[in-house]
Amino acid sequence: SYVGENVMHAFRKVLTPVTAAAAVAAITVAVPAQALATAPAQWRTAYTPAGNTVLQEITAASRRDAWAFGQTNYGPHNRRVREVFFHWNGKRWRPAAVDVPGFVPYAIRDLAAGDVWILGTISGTNSISPVALHLVGSTWHRLTIPESTNGEYAVLSDRDIWATAGGSCTGTPEVCSTGLLHWNGSAWSAYTVSGAVETLAGWGGSVWAAGINDMRTKVIKKTRHGVIERITGKLTLSQFSGGAWHAVASADPTIADSGAMPEAAAGPDGRLWVITFSPSDRGTLRYWNGARWAYYRVPAEGSQPGTWAGSVTYDFRQGVWAGAYLRWTGRRWLSVPADTPFDPLIDEVAAIPGSAKVWGIGSDGEHEVIASYTPAG
Repeated sequence: SYVGENVMHAFRKVLTPVTAAAAVAAITVAVPAQALATAPAQWRTAYTPAGNTVLQEITAASRRDAWAFGQTNYGPHNRRVREVFFHWNGKRWRPAAVDVPGFVPYAIRDLAAGDVWILGTISGTNSISPVALHLVGSTWHRLTIPESTNGEYAVLSDRDIWATAGGSCTGTPEVCSTGLLHWNGSAWSAYTVSGAVETLAGWGGSVWAAGINDMRTKVIKKTRHGVIERITGKLTLSQFSGGAWHAVASADPTIADSGAMPEAAAGPDGRLWVITFSPSDRGTLRYWNGARWAYYRVPAEGSQPGTWAGSVTYDFRQGVWAGAYLRWTGRRWLSVPADTPFDPLIDEVAAIPGSAKVWGIGSDGEHEVIASYTPAG
């Protein structure tokens, strides 16, 4: 069974190419003493969309520009569905018009004010076709995407877009490969990497693909409702540089599918963060600083799959967010409290370049909300 079919949660970025040989030679492992600190600030509701809305994605280009989208149900018994979009102009969130009939968004990337990409599908009379909408100034332009794409995207610039394009697995253990497509501003090119790619992470002019390979399936429990299975395998990492994809080795590659496959975020100077889960369900944050690896255990409160949102987001400083309630600063873990009845439950975050503030989407128990988090001090 092919694993790489998930829809992307967020777009990331990466820089400095690294050859596979150099990566293998430079691997080191470090597990420093860690103390889980509590950040005094909390998530606060900033905007509540009208109606029966479910938010799906959020992205930010600056303090004055951010976007989010979702779906709202309306009509008799809320049986009709409409795609909805929201824009932050630096002062307030407002509904935004993206009037493309039949368009269903998968992911959004805000590159700059007036330069936004939304990727998704358009339903025709007898077909569903992948497409990208590009906001230039105040006008939306349409880019046709090859039919083989399946939902993982990385938008680095208007002339550098990557998408997964299906894959296959054979044998026992299952050895997989994934097709990738690249848009250079004028045409699409096809590539293939090893592993079932679960996430694409990009920054600057290069991109990473993270996934799983050498998969084995084990029956854990049989119930009257079905069979509970567990997938174990090896983490695969590939980086695009010099016009080709190169495999990059990582320390301690064994991982497990416990409801959360590898998630990655990239930053400047060749940095990469990957969160995986071991067969014992212990979460590990793997950090590549551009020359060598280190790894850090995810605190117990965020170590079990399902206790964090499943996304890794670069914080535009020295670390990453693991979901919305744990942040690695580069030196220690910070825990964001969520223990008051009025705090929204955040599912996904979008760090803001040049700001300590972070946007998030989630629910306050009654309504979907856009929330904000600003560390104290």
